[in-house]
Amino acid sequence: MIIRETTLPGAFLIDLERHVDERGFFARTFDPDARSYRVSFARLEQAVPRFHCSWNARAGAGELADAYREYGLTRDQFDHRFTRLARIGELQREGRVGADLRPTKASA
Repeated sequence: MIIRETTLPGAFLIDLERHVDERGFFARTFDPDARSYRVSFARLEQAVPRFHCSWNARAGAGELADAYREYGLTRDQFDHRFTRLARIGELQREGRVGADLRPTKASA
């Protein structure tokens, strides 16, 4: 993105940087999410002294693993059904999408 300051304080113009090839153009409109999802409950614990957060990433991962087992989801199903790159590979091997990830005429 190209960001330019204007004469109005605090206002900016945002232009998209175009990338062109034989198919046309595209513009990148986002960047990877760089936010941190770490959470502190310090203020809540001060406001509610009896509060204690005992949930963590390990407990959350365990809950997911238990749910996958309960519903019979195997690792193989997960890896091939819910992973984008693996799914794209399947579609390409089946001839349903091309190298440019667009549907092929055969799939239409």
